[in-house]
Amino acid sequence: MKVSHPKIVVAASDVKEGALLARHLRSQAYRVARAKDWHDCLYWLKRHPDLVLLDLSLNRAGRVLAHTKNGRGNGKEVPILAFDHQKNSLKEIKGFRLGATGYVGKPFIREELLSTVAPLIERQKIKDEFAKIIRVGKTREKAREAELKRLAD
Repeated sequence: MKVSHPKIVVAASDVKEGALLARHLRSQAYRVARAKDWHDCLYWLKRHPDLVLLDLSLNRAGRVLAHTKNGRGNGKEVPILAFDHQKNSLKEIKGFRLGATGYVGKPFIREELLSTVAPLIERQKIKDEFAKIIRVGKTREKAREAELKRLAD
């Protein structure tokens, strides 16, 4: 059985900060891709990551949030874990208003980061599976309706 390790995109404005976050995530066998700017984020969104860890101080972070909020970046909703250089409740509120799924602030405590990431990824897997079940049900319903209409004619 193939084990799939979730892929996380880390978009940090500070290179050292991004390296620290990536190291924390890799310690739990997450696959990590690094994005240096919002263009990189959009590139990685097309590759269907399981989560994006987005620095709110990154230039045009709001644009990335807008692309992920409704699945516009890749046709799939992607959870966004926003972070900032300090725990700032105003930035946290702004992140949620723009569409972030969660928020962590500095100092980056490894356990806090990991305990926040895992449930977000798991919740998204459940949402994706539920959406798949709904799609299959609708497809079957349409097929039944078409068959009934064919038999009635």
